[in-house]
Amino acid sequence: MTGESRTLAEAAAALSGDGLLEHVRVRAAAILLDTVAGAVGGRGNGMHRRLADLLEPAGGGRSTLLGRAETVSVGDAVAYNATLPTVLQLDEGVRRTKGHPGIHVVPVVLAVGEQRGSSWAEVLTALVAGYETAARIAIAMGGTKADIHPHGNWGSVGAAVSAALLYAGPDPDVLTHAIDIAAGVAGRFDRRAVNRGADTHHLWSSVGAHTGLMAGATAAAGGESVPDTLVDYLLPTSGARPRAELLGEGIDDGRFRSFVLAENYFKLWSACGHTHTAIGAALDVAGRGGFVADDIEAVEVRTFAAAASLGAQRVRNALAARFSIPFVVAASFLDGEFTDDSLADPGLARLAPLAGRVRTVHDRELDAGYPEAGRPLHLTVRLRDGRALEADALLSDGDAERPVGTDVLRAKARRLLARSFGDAGTARVIEVFDALGPADPVTIFGEALRVAAREG
Repeated sequence: MTGESRTLAEAAAALSGDGLLEHVRVRAAAILLDTVAGAVGGRGNGMHRRLADLLEPAGGGRSTLLGRAETVSVGDAVAYNATLPTVLQLDEGVRRTKGHPGIHVVPVVLAVGEQRGSSWAEVLTALVAGYETAARIAIAMGGTKADIHPHGNWGSVGAAVSAALLYAGPDPDVLTHAIDIAAGVAGRFDRRAVNRGADTHHLWSSVGAHTGLMAGATAAAGGESVPDTLVDYLLPTSGARPRAELLGEGIDDGRFRSFVLAENYFKLWSACGHTHTAIGAALDVAGRGGFVADDIEAVEVRTFAAAASLGAQRVRNALAARFSIPFVVAASFLDGEFTDDSLADPGLARLAPLAGRVRTVHDRELDAGYPEAGRPLHLTVRLRDGRALEADALLSDGDAERPVGTDVLRAKARRLLARSFGDAGTARVIEVFDALGPADPVTIFGEALRVAAREG
């Protein structure tokens, strides 16, 4: 087998023999913990609690259902766990992918790793292999087409690589088939759910991760693909500006020589990443003092096209508010801070009057800045006394260009885990996570999560 799918497969397979570079291993572990913590924090959503009950986890499997004390089948664990990271919109991502590789890959490596009794080193290697594959496909697509949301699309292919690597080991033939099988069944999901606050949004990553699981397992079981499905089908049918030659970016002599996950961002604010520079600019202006929110006559936010589409001044729930620049700006001015609960459903009514005075405008001159440079934005606040206050923003804390320390990421993880586990259970989960060595089975971490759920 030859072609771009084979190139990606060989590089993914080589990771197992070479071992991970230290900075890559550390980043992969941080992505896993961040995604798990975001998922556990999000399961307090009423719909997700009821969903877990309706699925009636009967036990008997080996994989952890996040936030629950039971073990379940690998498929149930992947399908449910992958619905959770998008609830609070604290999922990490990579700007150049215009999406979130981790929410597809992490549920698969954790569930399959527990099922197989894989070592911590094997799980992190599978995470990196899947993440790098998914990210390169996303970049080569140039974003998904206007009506297709990226969740559940290219991420499925990365999840398939992760699953196949854990099931079959570093076999380039199996991994090539996994890539092309997943590329042929990846989702093309209706983007409209984003702005409408529909819980359909959470199923995209669930279906995508589960599709990847099945594609990877099928390849590991000997299933064959249509050769070159990735290049001949997925890229042209889903990609906005597909360039197949970018699939091999950073790959030389059958190995990843650079890692896209090194440029990932971690979210510190509970909202869509496209709103983060608006939050930062609003907090900047609010922090200067000299006025209160009632003094604001109008706010104008000029930004790039994708962010400008998030201009809803009326929303139906917290999920929709997390995709509304007017609502995140209103919360920032009214509270002088932005927390995980700034956009909680019961409090949206207090934000609505100010949100109605925030106008979002597409500034074509700012389009060139996204995604490579950041998320450019210019904010103008007009006060009732005639003053105008302005702020520009390009990056946010947590971006690769403005990294935060381990202490900040751990504080985020502790805060989110504690929403379900309490302080004592959270401390134990973090202690177990920090103690994991390369040869330790990942089941140790899964057990710590279940004990915390039982006692939390």
